[in-house]
Amino acid sequence: MNRGRTWLVAIALTLAPLSVSADDVSGATKILCAATEATVCTFDGECEIGAPWQWNIPSFVVIDLDAKTISTTGSAPEKRRSEFSRVERDEEHVVLQGYENGRAFSFVIHLPTGEMTAAVARDGVAVSAFGMCTDHEAGDD
Repeated sequence: MNRGRTWLVAIALTLAPLSVSADDVSGATKILCAATEATVCTFDGECEIGAPWQWNIPSFVVIDLDAKTISTTGSAPEKRRSEFSRVERDEEHVVLQGYENGRAFSFVIHLPTGEMTAAVARDGVAVSAFGMCTDHEAGDD
């Protein structure tokens, strides 16, 4: 690789994280989140990283902190809705947890940046996902 090309690659790698950002969701009660990467691991130690849709993870979910629900958006081909039983919130994070149909799930959202980490565990399978969130009601006036 020639020297000029090396610098272009270095600059692109440095700027790439800046082009993907989420929003401050500190005051939000309804949060829209999108998974950007997922990992699925099975009991035998096999893991695979890939796009969320490979494992039927919805493109977008709406987290309603007041109603304690997670649901797909209205345009989603498959309508899903789950309730969560626990919400913890401090100045920097909101954490929610629930259990449904043999699956335990947990979300951690960093409020100042909207960055999301989620995990779902069921018998013999663990799924983790990273994503970004924004205030679902910010554009509603």
